[in-house]
Amino acid sequence: MVPNGAINGLPRASHLSGSPDTNSPHFYPVDAFVAEIDASGANVVYSLYLGGNGVDVGDGIAVDAVGNAYVTGYTYSTNFPSFNGYQTALGGTNKTVNAFAARVAAGGTNLDYSSYLGGTNFDEAEGIAVDSSGFAYVTGFTSSTNFPTTPDALRPLLNGATNLNSAYDAFIAKFDMATFGAASLVYSSYLGGSNADAGNRITIDAQTNVYVTGYTYSLDFSQHDHQLASFRAWHQ
Repeated sequence: MVPNGAINGLPRASHLSGSPDTNSPHFYPVDAFVAEIDASGANVVYSLYLGGNGVDVGDGIAVDAVGNAYVTGYTYSTNFPSFNGYQTALGGTNKTVNAFAARVAAGGTNLDYSSYLGGTNFDEAEGIAVDSSGFAYVTGFTSSTNFPTTPDALRPLLNGATNLNSAYDAFIAKFDMATFGAASLVYSSYLGGSNADAGNRITIDAQTNVYVTGYTYSLDFSQHDHQLASFRAWHQ
């Protein structure tokens, strides 16, 4: 049993350690955590905090065939642990929030990858999935007009074509966490219409088709056939 263990290669200030953060601006210490319980339910294999100097929340987790844990959520922290990531800094101030995506190695021995994902408004990730090749797929919602997107994005602009932050959109993103830096974001796109839309859960089938669910207030959420074809093809 290895409870409350720090991850190799990261400073204690990263709060991958035995105590939560207690700093301002939040009113009580909130860090995300990642834990593995063995099959008997009797033993903690590892348990660790994941966060910085602000509020950090884990919303989704997935595990690959060798036991690496893929975690997503959101953070207000300007010093959230970033390691080999696409985005190394919070996209605004500690009064805005970015999504994050991270991978903890099997057994909780290392933080293999960790990245912010967001712009200068509010961005939260809600769900994550991993395919048989180790690619991670994330969904959530964003109200940032400068949320990171890739050139092949299904929807490159917030709220359809308006790019106004009058409402939030769902987003979908694909990470290659075995690749470092900018190249690790394989795909990223808004998903939604001209009103509020959010992605809550995401999953992958054996053919790596991607399935997303959530909610929408948009009457124009539905896409044309060629856009749907693009959506099916982006992960290939």
